[in-house]
Amino acid sequence: MAIKYAGTTDSALWAEIRVMEVEIASTRCSCESIRMRHQADTFLEEELSQDGMSIGMMWTILDMYKEAVLLTRDYDIENEAIALSRMGKMFDKILKMRVKAHESYRAAFDLAQTLLPRDLNNYTWFKDTKEALERFQRNIVLEEQQREEAEKAPILKKLEPELKILQTIANFELYSVVGAQKLLKHIYEKHPPKTPYKFDGSKLDRVATHAALKEAIVNYHPDRQAVFGIEWKVLCGEITKYLTQRYEHFK
Repeated sequence: MAIKYAGTTDSALWAEIRVMEVEIASTRCSCESIRMRHQADTFLEEELSQDGMSIGMMWTILDMYKEAVLLTRDYDIENEAIALSRMGKMFDKILKMRVKAHESYRAAFDLAQTLLPRDLNNYTWFKDTKEALERFQRNIVLEEQQREEAEKAPILKKLEPELKILQTIANFELYSVVGAQKLLKHIYEKHPPKTPYKFDGSKLDRVATHAALKEAIVNYHPDRQAVFGIEWKVLCGEITKYLTQRYEHFK
């Protein structure tokens, strides 16, 4: 049914008018978002240039960036991503709230991916976002490594006598078949795998020894040992290290 609008009953014209109204509303929201973001940028720059930083003002600026995000949501992906990136930077560099920073940067990056195949690598906000996420990932890996090292330290101390013997045997005739066989024999006899396995080292030539080392690495790999307790897992990590070293010399 045709709808009367401004003296006309042309439904096609009415549809065009509705499209224009949506486009105007979208443009208005984008412009208001950009204005809000630029104002927040200005306030932030002024605040950082002063001797004393007002935390209250920082939260006000953050609220302005949030408003810039809300104004563009579902209308303008790029400007929403830029405002989210600014929020991430504030959480990261000023408020020192890493989790919130990561959430904002991640949201900005995910939005940026929807703009592909457009290349954003030359835009400062995108470079900041990408570099921050890479830094967060490096820190997560480093913290995990440090946690694991701290957990392993007392266990390695306890295992020190056994590990010294293992190291001595592992370094015996490093490039020889005899040395490799001696290492395999010691490991399987003194530290048999938790999963039943029968090792026969009586007739190993160089090719067979290489294969036996590879199989031993699989049998003792620490990723497969978690169910047997942390001490056994740590020991297997050290065993795998020496087996891998020997295996590499057989390539």
